[in-house]
Amino acid sequence: MPEFSSTPTKLIKNRLIAGLALLLAAYLLVCAYMYAQQGQLMYRPQRHTVPALLAVMSDLPAGSMLDTERHAIVTEPPQSASRGTVIFYHGNSGHAWKYLHYYRHFHTLGYRLVLAEYPGFGWRDGQPNEPHI
Repeated sequence: MPEFSSTPTKLIKNRLIAGLALLLAAYLLVCAYMYAQQGQLMYRPQRHTVPALLAVMSDLPAGSMLDTERHAIVTEPPQSASRGTVIFYHGNSGHAWKYLHYYRHFHTLGYRLVLAEYPGFGWRDGQPNEPHI
């Protein structure tokens, strides 16, 4: 008779193990998908052309420029000499152009503003990924 009482316990144990194995398999599938798609999940670049950016930059103060060698927008304060430089990195979405309005605040404090552009964002060629950022 003790053999029959252990059978339901074994059945429950087997079902529990099978359920946990199924959950583990589902978790590993989700992890594999996220690993394969991490570039699309992490980076949300927005693209635009250099002529479009130059048109927007025409509203910036004199001395502002597009530094294509360093991939940045540089805005100079109206004073003859700046107190320093603030380098602004826009994060993993959008582009530097989106933050051009920040120059007003930093210029009132007397600082130059450099808005850096990541590879694959804005006008800059390339693919956004960790080694390049």
